[in-house]
Formats: sequence, C-alpha cells, structure tokens
Amino acid sequence: MRRLFLAFVLVVIAFIVSSCLKDDAPTIEFHALRIVDADVPESFTFNGRYEITVTYVRPDDCTHFEVFDVVQKDTTIREVVAIGSMFVDRQCAQVATEQQESFLFEVKYDQPYLFRFWQGTDANGEPTFLDIEVPVE
Repeated sequence: MRRLFLAFVLVVIAFIVSSCLKDDAPTIEFHALRIVDADVPESFTFNGRYEITVTYVRPDDCTHFEVFDVVQKDTTIREVVAIGSMFVDRQCAQVATEQQESFLFEVKYDQPYLFRFWQGTDANGEPTFLDIEVPVE
C-alpha cells in the first residue's frame, strides 16, 4: 500500500513539474510545394541511375524544402511531390521564389516511365500534374 501511495505522489509531482515547463519549440507544419518544372533525361538506360532536378515554388521565407515524396502508382508511373516545412508562428515575408532540388532515380524496368509532378489543385480541388514520359532504351 505504501508503494502505491508513493507512486501516486511521484506521478502527481511529475505532472505538476511538467505543466510548469514552457514549450518554446516552434510550431511546424508540412505542406506540398508547387512544382513548376523538372529536368528529366530524354531517355533512360535500363539499370541506370539518374539525377532529376525539380524546380518548385517556395511561397515565403518561412517555408523550407524537406524531401521529395515519390510514390509508385503503377509499375512505371511515379507521382512526385515536393514537401516543405513551414514555421507557422513567425512573421514571414510573403515573397514567392523558385528553388531547385534533385533526387536520384534508378531505372528498374525496361518500359517507359511516366513522372507526374504535383502542381497544385484545380478549381474542383483535384490535383494537377506536370506529366513527363521518359522512354527506356
């Protein structure tokens, strides 16, 4: 019984101490960034590795590129989304700038690849894409 009481007291003290701590960590949200262009080779070689350079729009100076989300939708169809992080509780200059980042792609199939680069959504809320097909030689 004494151990149970001691455990209860320790939990209450931990709760009180943790509720007094101030959380100064910035609030970060992740957003898809609009892709405006992609530099893709005219053709691929089977089993080759290629650097694909993507131009995206950075909407403000609080948004920073994090990663590409490359999703395999079918055997040789890839949807590519640029993901950025944004500090939501800071004042930001609302100046859109175009930036570039690259990712490596390995050709594993001998069929043409279709890359679908996310460009935003249309008036109906449907995603729009920049489609680029690359043959494999």
